[in-house]
Amino acid sequence: MTQGLLNRRSMIGLFGAGAGAAAVALLPEPAVAAEVPASAVPASGPVLRVTDFGAVGDGVADDTEAIQTAITTASDTEGGGVVYLPTGSYLLTRQPGEATLTLKSNVTLRGDGYSTHIFLDPTTAPDPTRHYVLRVGGKDLPVSNVVVENLRLTVNNAAIGGGSLMGVCARHDGTDKTIHSDNITVRNCYILDSQIAVGCTKSAVTGPYPAERLAGQFRNWTVENCVLDLSGNKMIEFGECENGQIRNNVMTRCTDGPQAIFHSRNILIEGNRVGYTVSGINVTAGSNNVTIIGNVVEAEPTIATTVVNPALYFRTEATASTDYVQSDIRSIGNVYRDRYTTTKRAFRTGTRTEVSSSVYERATFVGDTFDGNVQLADLLAPGKTTLRDFTFTNCTFLGDVVSAPNSTTPTSDVAIVASDLRRTAGYTINANRWSIQNSRVRGPLIVSSTASDTMITDNRVDGTITDAGAGSLIADNKSLTPPA
Repeated sequence: MTQGLLNRRSMIGLFGAGAGAAAVALLPEPAVAAEVPASAVPASGPVLRVTDFGAVGDGVADDTEAIQTAITTASDTEGGGVVYLPTGSYLLTRQPGEATLTLKSNVTLRGDGYSTHIFLDPTTAPDPTRHYVLRVGGKDLPVSNVVVENLRLTVNNAAIGGGSLMGVCARHDGTDKTIHSDNITVRNCYILDSQIAVGCTKSAVTGPYPAERLAGQFRNWTVENCVLDLSGNKMIEFGECENGQIRNNVMTRCTDGPQAIFHSRNILIEGNRVGYTVSGINVTAGSNNVTIIGNVVEAEPTIATTVVNPALYFRTEATASTDYVQSDIRSIGNVYRDRYTTTKRAFRTGTRTEVSSSVYERATFVGDTFDGNVQLADLLAPGKTTLRDFTFTNCTFLGDVVSAPNSTTPTSDVAIVASDLRRTAGYTINANRWSIQNSRVRGPLIVSSTASDTMITDNRVDGTITDAGAGSLIADNKSLTPPA
């Protein structure tokens, strides 16, 4: 069963009184508890202090080699061990290859909370390639049972510039694309200024995904109770991941928020506060069985007004895949908000033009608030996009719900039930097989001539219902005089 939110006392102990109070205020209680896999547990072996291996922790001496030696020693110990970093400031330097520190199997890397600070030397010269400050495994090295907890990590991605500087991430992009690192947990950490704070991925595939890649997914990744600030790309990326959990985190200054990508499945995104500058939560590139519960996702005040991406984004990647189907997505008790851009989009889909086709299906929204427009008509490649079986129940719509004729974006079986549609300018249905039932519509309702088989029943509507469609069923609605 999911754990509750990080309590006030533990949050204050980790991040200080000011940050703890803010975090508790921003994190909503999950609307519904969900069964999820257990997180990785700390290693049960000996506790190895990095100071016993030569680490100084004064922010001046290079502690990279000492910490790596402690990690390797713990992993080589039968049953693994805990690598403990006492309060201090630990300077790391870029090492040859792609990793500064390599995390290995059966190791818990543990600090004293915010007062244990690991940081990549900000005077590091820029490099055009990606580099991992805490790399989980390696190109061809899968690992398992790794915990990173109770520490502060400053990656200095924006400060250093050049290529991408990653936080706690795995990338298996060597010869064998079927390997995977499993049972990885990052919790109670503060991660600042990364390209991606936490993630797992492999090199991209062009065309249909091979069956062996789908069978060789990362398993049981968890990011929980963390404060993640400033990302140059996605804040958390689960690629080719099965059973991933992103729970009870505060994420601010995200270019993009957390995402499930490249056929990830059984992903839980619960109880997070996400502030973004390009897009919020992403369900991407063939991912399915994604549950999104009790999050507050909103555009940051610093977002450019020209941004067209939403707080919740179903999309593809720019790879010529023929099997992008995003399906079985459940959204429960979330707030999706954009008050700062010109388009003010709370939700949309995005099929890249490089893709031959994409399907978005079986999406269920219960008790969500859309503080912005809901775009149910693809803007990038509408002729390659199919939307079907979208159900909104007990939802609040503060903006428009945009549809397109089926000749533009094939869309069917969209149902809005027992919801509150608050846009006083009203709503227009342009697609086929839509229904609005038992809802409050606070403006006029129009069924256009491009729509067919529309059902509008048992609603309270401010103003008139105009039907120019084919085969509509409009019955038992109460038309009210719009308020003055």
